[in-house]
Amino acid sequence: MIGVITPFFLFGCSKENYLGKFEEGVEQVLDKVSPSIVAIMVQDANGKTKKIGSGVVISENMILTTESCVGPEENLTIKLQNGKELDTKQLDLVCSDYETNICFIRLKTSGLPKVELANNDEIKIGSLGIAVGNTFYSKGVKVSWGTIGRSWIGGDDPYDEALLTLDAILGSDAGGTPVFNNSGQLIGIVEGKIEGEEHLALILPISTCQKVQQAIEKEGYIARGWIGVYIDLMGEKNKKELQMKVSQVIGMSPAFKAGVHAGDVIIRLNGKKITHSSEVRKLISMAEPGTKIKFTINREGEIFEKELTVELTPRLVGLRRCSNRSI
Repeated sequence: MIGVITPFFLFGCSKENYLGKFEEGVEQVLDKVSPSIVAIMVQDANGKTKKIGSGVVISENMILTTESCVGPEENLTIKLQNGKELDTKQLDLVCSDYETNICFIRLKTSGLPKVELANNDEIKIGSLGIAVGNTFYSKGVKVSWGTIGRSWIGGDDPYDEALLTLDAILGSDAGGTPVFNNSGQLIGIVEGKIEGEEHLALILPISTCQKVQQAIEKEGYIARGWIGVYIDLMGEKNKKELQMKVSQVIGMSPAFKAGVHAGDVIIRLNGKKITHSSEVRKLISMAEPGTKIKFTINREGEIFEKELTVELTPRLVGLRRCSNRSI
């Protein structure tokens, strides 16, 4: 926004109307993307609306939004910009991934206008981001804009890339709101806000959404691996090799069944040195249930190997992107 307004002040005597040109640019984006914006309403058992969010059409019959917007609810209503409403009976499939907070809603109908997707590699810090969504009070779409930034926030999950940020004031019901660049290409969707930073929204990048869609289309969900241990890292950060101390083993987990004990120090994974804490979680998470992995363990000076069979990770609600949980 600053980059657009500054010339107006610097060249105030000019006949050029820079604010007018900015408005025209925003209007062009809205004309292009608005037909693809949807409102998502979740009703309780009595049909009363509990919450509302936004979504965006990314293919002729597929809507992208956040898992937190939809949740485990099955009573959904999708409202299109032409006023048409689609109830649960008109939804073919709802696929949610709790870990990355991404949800895809496949419709039984097709032919909806879809948006163009941006190239994540071309998203620049400081570039314009235009959020186009719905609220309880907006007639049509609600528009906000600000500058795009990159954050360090992101999980150790292999599908979860670092989040983008949007420096803009958004409403409390902004979940799932699509964010576009100045060409009307989809950059990502709003996940939420940073606590204490009302003007800063977190954006799930479109590249993450695409990776999750490719994975989730196979089974309707992403099957992540799990062995059931809590770990503490050992070794200085400047060393090229890390070791992991098992602080807790979950009962009846793969690690428990293989005889791994609290206090064991894991010094190798499948025969390889551990050089980064996230690589272990990512490797196990990407492993399909039934995959065999080997730990080289130091137990009070005794070195030996344990083979574990990866199982499907349990859904741990409330622990999204939390590194202090079991692997």
